[in-house]
Amino acid sequence: MPVPAPRNRHGAGAGFLLPDLASDLVRDPSRRTSSQSCTGEFMSLTTSKRLVFESAGERDLLVMLDVDYRTVELVSQPERFRVHNGSRWTTYVPDVFAASVHGERCYFQVKPGARFGADPTLKGRLESIEAESAARDAVHRLCPREALRVGTRLSNARWIHAAATAIDPLEARRVYAILRSFASPCRIGDLRAAGLDVRLRNCLLGLVGHREVAIALGAVIDDELEVYW
Repeated sequence: MPVPAPRNRHGAGAGFLLPDLASDLVRDPSRRTSSQSCTGEFMSLTTSKRLVFESAGERDLLVMLDVDYRTVELVSQPERFRVHNGSRWTTYVPDVFAASVHGERCYFQVKPGARFGADPTLKGRLESIEAESAARDAVHRLCPREALRVGTRLSNARWIHAAATAIDPLEARRVYAILRSFASPCRIGDLRAAGLDVRLRNCLLGLVGHREVAIALGAVIDDELEVYW
């Protein structure tokens, strides 16, 4: 298994919303002035590009999708739909688009669950939004922010993403040497007994982010968790 080539994942002079990034966005988050908004960007492992988010929920979804081995395409604010709300034409911008290795394509709208409860039709546009998504061979999902924080998937995704951005090639070689002494899959506990200490475990999780190995992202990361490569 090759050691991932070192990458400059943040770039020279990286800051919030570089001009070249803003030119590609449907909406420019830097123009949002609401004190309740949470805007920012992070470096995607899937695309090797900076992805912006306009809320904490969008950020959480992007991080979870980014470390999922099935994700092959990931875009924030992908495009502007022209939709009908029952009385007039209007526009709609999905928060996130993702495509999987299995050919699944999905647009996501992320909001607090109470917002969806108060407006389940997205101001009368939902039927038209779903039709526009279907015309693009995709589905559209309403994604309550609270649902993203249930269980360990989000905390695992954050851990994996952080580990993947700080991977050490020498530690990666040591992890590969331990893996080669076992058949796939094997338990983390077995790897730990063979020398996988805390630093190497973090490196192993970084390799998950680089798609070199795989784990069940929603499971507790403990000695019983199986690792595939």
